[in-house]
Amino acid sequence: MPAHTKLVSDIKFEEQYEGRIMLTTSYDGKCKIWSTGDWVLVRTLAGHENKITSVSVTKDLNHIITTSFDRTFKLWQMKKTEQPK
Repeated sequence: MPAHTKLVSDIKFEEQYEGRIMLTTSYDGKCKIWSTGDWVLVRTLAGHENKITSVSVTKDLNHIITTSFDRTFKLWQMKKTEQPK
């Protein structure tokens, strides 16, 4: 399943209301959110200036946290419309 242009560095599966999502991070500097029901790309998070090393999700599923070789972490807000049905 092609997902990133460079090495995939982390992957997480999370429960999401009526479905599940999969989060992938990569050395291409992007985090991608996938619906596991139909394996459709829901959103790409881009903003790091270097390789992303890890990803986590808050318990309320409202925020995603990514860490990077650019010496930053980013807090991303999930939008209600991005939740798979």
